[in-house]
Amino acid sequence: MPPADIVLINNRLLDVVTAIDLSRRTFRRIRYNFVWATMYNLLMIPIAMGMLVPIGFMVRADIRADIHSRDLPWSVSDPGSFH
Repeated sequence: MPPADIVLINNRLLDVVTAIDLSRRTFRRIRYNFVWATMYNLLMIPIAMGMLVPIGFMVRADIRADIHSRDLPWSVSDPGSFH
């Protein structure tokens, strides 16, 4: 017997629609996080390496931590929302 893509626990077929919607929102969040992480790394790795220090640009560690944690309060306060 081949494995199922979706297994229903009860008899409500609307759960299939809910599962598909959840998977789409999850994939959208994964893409968002990938793009955010890529852009963050493209910007912050050169700064962390000190490549901009010769032109007088330096970011303090507490400011870097604050920038990095900007998405965290949203994730903790509203875990069910994916937009």
